[in-house]
Amino acid sequence: MIEQERMAIIDVGSNSIRLVIYGIDAKRRYRSLYNLKIAARLSEYLNEEDALKREGFIVLTQVFTQFKAVLDAQNVNHVEAVATAAIRRATNQQDILQHINQSMGITIRVLSGEEEAYYGYLATINSTNIKDGLMFDMGGSSTEVVYFKNREIVESYSFPIGALTLAKMWNEDQASMKRIRHVAHEHFRQLSWLKKLGVPLIGVGGSVRQLAAVHRKRQQYPVSGLHQYEMTDTQLHDTFHYLRKIPPIKRSEIAGLSQERAGNIVPAGLFIAELMRHTEGKNLIISRKGLRDGILYDKLLQDRQTRRFVNVKRETIYQLMREFNLSDTYGKAVYSLARSYYHLLFPNDTDEERAQIEQLLLFSSHLRMLGHYIDEEHAHAHTLNVLINRSLDGFTHEERISLALLSSFTSIKRLRKKALQYKRILHGRWIRKLEILGAIIRMAASLYVTGREIIAKVELKNVGRSRYLQFVFHVKKGESYYFEQQHATLSLRQLERATKTKYRMIFIEEDQS
Repeated sequence: MIEQERMAIIDVGSNSIRLVIYGIDAKRRYRSLYNLKIAARLSEYLNEEDALKREGFIVLTQVFTQFKAVLDAQNVNHVEAVATAAIRRATNQQDILQHINQSMGITIRVLSGEEEAYYGYLATINSTNIKDGLMFDMGGSSTEVVYFKNREIVESYSFPIGALTLAKMWNEDQASMKRIRHVAHEHFRQLSWLKKLGVPLIGVGGSVRQLAAVHRKRQQYPVSGLHQYEMTDTQLHDTFHYLRKIPPIKRSEIAGLSQERAGNIVPAGLFIAELMRHTEGKNLIISRKGLRDGILYDKLLQDRQTRRFVNVKRETIYQLMREFNLSDTYGKAVYSLARSYYHLLFPNDTDEERAQIEQLLLFSSHLRMLGHYIDEEHAHAHTLNVLINRSLDGFTHEERISLALLSSFTSIKRLRKKALQYKRILHGRWIRKLEILGAIIRMAASLYVTGREIIAKVELKNVGRSRYLQFVFHVKKGESYYFEQQHATLSLRQLERATKTKYRMIFIEEDQS
C-alpha cells in the first residue's frame, strides 16, 4: 500500500486514552500503523461537583505529551481528537479543552451521547453483515445503544453508566447483584422501544470483548480473532457466573482476561446479561470495531452519498485484492466457469442456496491466487493461512473458514484434514458440499490456466447407456487447448472423488463468430 496521508485519532475515554495512527492510500484503503493506549482513568479524577481535579489535569498533560512526541515523529497529516463521557460530564470542560489546545496545539471535540452512539453504529454497520440488531458500546462511564433495522438507525440513546460506574456499585455479594439489576432496569425502562426487540446484540468495548475472550478460551475455540465471535444468551450467563464464583484476587489469572479488566468484568457482565434479557436477544455478536473506526469511516466515506458500504463482504474482498495485487480479470473468468459447473451439478438447489453458493464461488475465485503474492511455493497454504487467521469484515466465522478452504483448495484429502479442526463450526453435510465446490473451483482454474478465456460453453451429458457422465467443453474457434486439457484431466479426479461419480470430457471446437 502506497500511503497518501496519515491520520491520527485520539480517543479520550473515561477509563483509557488511546492514540491510533492510520496510513491511507489514494483509493481510501487504510491500515492501522500504531495503536497506543494509556490507562488514565480520568473519571476517577472528577470531584463531587464533577470537576476534573488538578491531578487529572496533570495526568491528561502527561498522556498528551507522550502522544504529541509520537505524532510529530510520524508526520501525521490530520489529528482527530475526541472525548467521551468523562470530559462530557466535567463541569470545567472548557478549561480542560483550552489547556490541551494551548499546551499541545491539539483541539479536542467533545462528543454528545448521540454522536458517540452514531459512530459506534457506523463502525458496526461497516464491519458486519447484520441487517437488524441492537449495537451497544460500553465504555467506562457511559453505554450507548443503537437499534437499527435494514441497516438504518431507528433509535439511539446514551446511558450515563459504564464499566467503572458499575464497579463502584459492586461488593461481591447478592446485594450488589440486586443493586445493579435494579439500576440496569431503571435505565432500560426509560426506553419503551428497547423491550423485547428480539434482535441480535452487537457488543462493542473492552468489557464485552473480555467476556468473549474468557468464553473462547474455556471452549478452546479453534478460530482466531474475536470480531464477529458469537455467544448465546445461555453462554453469556454461564460465563458471568463462572467469573463471579472466582475470588477477585484470582480473576486476573483467568486465561483471556486482562489484569486491567479483572476488577470490573463481573458487574459489567451482569449489566450486559440484563440488557440481553430485557431485549430478549438470543445471541451476542462481538465487534472489534468501535468509536475510532466509526470516526475513520466517516472521514473515508465523506465524499459518498452514504457513510455505509453498500456490501461489506464485497468491500472486504476488494480491499484484499488490492492488498495482494490480485487480478479481477482472473477472478471473473474462473468464477464464470465455476458457476457453470455448479449449475450443472446442483440443478435442484433452492434460490437461497444458489445465492449463497454463487457468492462463495465468486469470492473464492477472486482470492485463489492470493498466496502467490507471498511465495509461489506452497502458495495455496499461504492462501489458507492468511484467510483463516485474519478477521474478514462482514463474514461470520463459518463463512470465513469456508472461504479459506475453497480459495486454497488443492485436494479432497487436504480439505478434509483441515476441516477436521473446525468440526464444531462446520457440520458434516456442509463439508461434503465444500469438497465438491473446491473441486469445481480447481476445475474452473484449470480451464483458465493460460490466462485465456477459450471456453465458450460447458455441458454435462448422459452418454447412452454408459455409466459415465460426459463434460463437453465448447472451445472458441481457432483456440488451442492443450494446457487446459492437461490440467483439467488432473483436476477431474478430485471432482470424481468429491461427487463419487465417473466423468469423461471432450473438447469441441466451436465457431463463435
